[in-house]
Amino acid sequence: MKKSVLSCLLAAVLLFGIAGCGNSSGPDIPPPAYTPNPASDFTYEITGDKVTITSYTGESGLMAVPSAIDGKEVTELAASAFNKNKIITEVLLPDSITVIADSCFMACSNLARITLPPGLTRIEAGAFGGCALEEVEFPETLEFLDFACFYYNEELTAAIFNGDAPEIGETGWVFSNCGSDFTVYYHPDKNGWADKWQGYNALPISEKP
Repeated sequence: MKKSVLSCLLAAVLLFGIAGCGNSSGPDIPPPAYTPNPASDFTYEITGDKVTITSYTGESGLMAVPSAIDGKEVTELAASAFNKNKIITEVLLPDSITVIADSCFMACSNLARITLPPGLTRIEAGAFGGCALEEVEFPETLEFLDFACFYYNEELTAAIFNGDAPEIGETGWVFSNCGSDFTVYYHPDKNGWADKWQGYNALPISEKP
């Protein structure tokens, strides 16, 4: 059922956000290596000592997610949190984010750049479907890419993997309908790579132009 629902969403994505807040004090959390947007640019939910971002209300095209809000660590981006947001052009994520949820950035049609955090392990189904990404680089920690998570990024020409080949969701289609010259680049000392990976051209990172 999940796959069929996501297939419908992905098909509609080219034709055509959630809330919460709170405040409290808590332990010091290291700031990210960039200047984040203020907490007021987001809606969010607090559960215990963790924060889930549920939408972006800011006006800047650069969405730099903070590592903490009200002294509590930002650990999740909710499913469909930024779905159809036309303002976002670039995203920076803190190290505390390990999973990017289903349809999180789906149909963010102006999103051209994403900096994925070094501890990221999973990207769920349709997370970046219908965006305008040109290149994406995955951290060594990545373990799983789900169904159609980068579907229909027509400008996407390169995916750079720094670790072993990740597990792929049941249906695949991870990079379907991307750029005509789309190529996967990998490190030869990592496991699971071949000249054709999941049907996509794959080359050692040393051969990247």
